[in-house]
Amino acid sequence: MRERGVVFLLALAVVAGCGGSRSAGTAQGKTRRVRTKRTTKDAPKETPAQRTAAKEPTKEVKRDVASAKKRLIEDQRRLKVMDLTVELRTGKTPRDRVAAAKELACLHDTFATTHLMTRIAEDPDASVKYECVRTLGSLEDTTAVPLLVTLLEDEDLRLAETALGALGAITNREYAFSEGTTIKARKKTAEKWRAWFKALKD
Repeated sequence: MRERGVVFLLALAVVAGCGGSRSAGTAQGKTRRVRTKRTTKDAPKETPAQRTAAKEPTKEVKRDVASAKKRLIEDQRRLKVMDLTVELRTGKTPRDRVAAAKELACLHDTFATTHLMTRIAEDPDASVKYECVRTLGSLEDTTAVPLLVTLLEDEDLRLAETALGALGAITNREYAFSEGTTIKARKKTAEKWRAWFKALKD
C-alpha cells in the first residue's frame, strides 16, 4: 500500500508538470501574438499621395493607350470612307451619290481619289460628276491632276470650270480661261497646265 501511494504521488507530479508546461506555452504564444500586433501597428502607413501614385499608370502605358485610341479612330474613319465609296458607286439616285461625294470631302481621305475619278468617267448624271470633281479638289491629291486637266477640254463648260477650280485648290496655282471658254481656247489653258505638271514631275 505504501508503494502504491508513492506511485500515485509521482503520477500527480507528472500531470502537474505537463499542465504547467502547456500553460507556459500558451502564455508564450499570446506574447508572440501581442508582439506581432504591436509590430503591425507600429509600421508606417501609406499617405493618400503614395496610394494615388501607385494606382496611376506609367507614362509608357499612357502612351500606348493614346496610340491605340488613335489607331482605332483612324480605322473607324477608313471604314466610313470605304462605305461611302460603295454608296458613291451603287447609290440608287443621283442625290444619294452626290451626298456620298460630299461626305467624302469632309473626311479628307485620299483613299477615295480613284473611286471619285471612276465616277467622273462613268456616272451618267452630270451633278454627280460636278460633286466628284469638287471633292477631288478638297482632297488635294495631285494624282487627280491629269484627269482634271483633261476635263478642261470637256464639252460641258460647267464641268470644265469646276475642274479648273479643283486644279487651283490642289496646286495653289491659277491658269484661268484667259482666252475664252470655247473648247479651242480652253485647250490652250489645258496645255499650260500639262506643261506645268510635267515640269513638276521632272
